[in-house]
Amino acid sequence: MLIEFKAYADDYTVGGATVFEGDRLADFLEDVDELEVRDVTVRALEDGREQDLPSAVILREELCIVAATGPRGRADRRLRTRAYPMRAEVGPYAVVGYFHVLPTADPFAIVQRRSVVALRPVRVAFDVAGDRIEESHDTLLLMRSKITSFDSTSDEAMGLSKRLEVLVRRDRRQRT
Repeated sequence: MLIEFKAYADDYTVGGATVFEGDRLADFLEDVDELEVRDVTVRALEDGREQDLPSAVILREELCIVAATGPRGRADRRLRTRAYPMRAEVGPYAVVGYFHVLPTADPFAIVQRRSVVALRPVRVAFDVAGDRIEESHDTLLLMRSKITSFDSTSDEAMGLSKRLEVLVRRDRRQRT
């Protein structure tokens, strides 16, 4: 299946489409070393230059963050979780979002065991040509190898609490 692809790398952002096989993008990213992206737009963080290409191969090791698109995984494997408000530094990106783990789990221990860490909902901030950019996403996948800090924060500091309330209400309506 062809899915939308948006990612944040060490010195650029990239958007396009990629072929995806599997239940969840997070699992797919753990298993691949490179991704072929079609109809690519690359934006340099340093000067904001954009380049459009018909296709490109992106190495997973270059990626800091990937926006989760495509299927959410098998419904029968989903568990009840507790959402922890977290702040992370991932390469040149500042990220705030909710990290969902089992209610009795230590979120910091879980991060150490996963190569891809999902936050939902989430906001990412970064600089492009000296201008601060802030983008919101339903879910972002952070590459643990690029995380330099991962700390708890508060709903108020994140500014996402209102958005989370709307998402929770929407999810409850969809289940009935």
